[in-house]
Amino acid sequence: MSWNHRILAHEKDGEIYLQIHEVHYDENNIPYAYGDNSSPVGGDDIKEIKWVLNKMIRCCKQPILCAGDKFPEEYSVSKSAFIWSNRYSNNDDKDKHGRWARICYFKGKMIAWVSRVDHIDYGRYYRIVDYFPSVQNDSPCLVVGMEREKDFETIKKEIEQRFTEFLQAVC
Repeated sequence: MSWNHRILAHEKDGEIYLQIHEVHYDENNIPYAYGDNSSPVGGDDIKEIKWVLNKMIRCCKQPILCAGDKFPEEYSVSKSAFIWSNRYSNNDDKDKHGRWARICYFKGKMIAWVSRVDHIDYGRYYRIVDYFPSVQNDSPCLVVGMEREKDFETIKKEIEQRFTEFLQAVC
């Protein structure tokens, strides 16, 4: 039997929050319990505090676990947390000014903008802008690309996947 620090996803009043807990494992290395309270950072001296902090940093590389009744399932971002909003038109047609766009929100925060362009020479393509860092050391508001070969549903899935990977990387 062993233990380590793990990030657990808790739900309260419909909101998800994350905390670090001590998680205990059985002889098959399967999590079977976790501490009721989040793990404090403390020790008898600075060296011990650094040891605890290093253990906590390592847990950020592990999958997040669900707390409560779903423990020890791995937590994943709910697809329902992504909301796609129409901009300029409510169908596949452009508005009278030739504009068409869709905006992706995650828990009420705008994370991406997709514009569709029907170019006379190049045909239809999508301009994708992420409003979160999507590659190492880049800044938000990155024009990810101009996609000619993909349909909008595929682009939506890719944006949601990139954002999910971003969330996992910063936890």
